[in-house]
Amino acid sequence: MLLELQLKFQNQVSKPGFKNQVEPAFINSQRLAGLRKATGQAANAEYEMSKLKAHSGASKRFKKTGSGFKRKCAYKSHILTKMTTKRKRHLRGTRPIHPSDERKVKRMLLIS
Repeated sequence: MLLELQLKFQNQVSKPGFKNQVEPAFINSQRLAGLRKATGQAANAEYEMSKLKAHSGASKRFKKTGSGFKRKCAYKSHILTKMTTKRKRHLRGTRPIHPSDERKVKRMLLIS
């Protein structure tokens, strides 16, 4: 089909009075550029990959420490009136995350 298109354009270019005298090679390169654009490929062979983004929720909840990651304690956000003072006091501060969750957190924060 591509060969047929080239022959068709060559015949039109050689006719007298053809207004848009465009070389077939130029038309083919434009067509290829359009196909690359439609498929998401860059026009040239080299293209840049998009930047990876860290999980925004994880970046707010976990902080990196020297030995791993730390997190806040759960059950400390609302409905605290019925909770005893001792229980609320023990929920203060941060705790290290469990070793089984460390791989997931590293992946969300893009830390290898």
